[in-house]
Amino acid sequence: MRFVHPLVALARALVAAPRLVLVRPSLNAFLAGYFRKFPVTEAGGRLILHSHLPPIDSPAYARFVRL
Repeated sequence: MRFVHPLVALARALVAAPRLVLVRPSLNAFLAGYFRKFPVTEAGGRLILHSHLPPIDSPAYARFVRL
């Protein structure tokens, strides 16, 4: 497991689910603040914020934010 820079994590999440840019600004602001509290790590090729959310570069995360 290794730590990933937040901008790299954002870029990888956008490549995996480009429609993330269409999420309501208020939700993006909330999630950005939430993401600042936890380091993003890479495990098994996926980006993990912590165990309560699906990998942020996965289809499950895209469904979590209702894209």
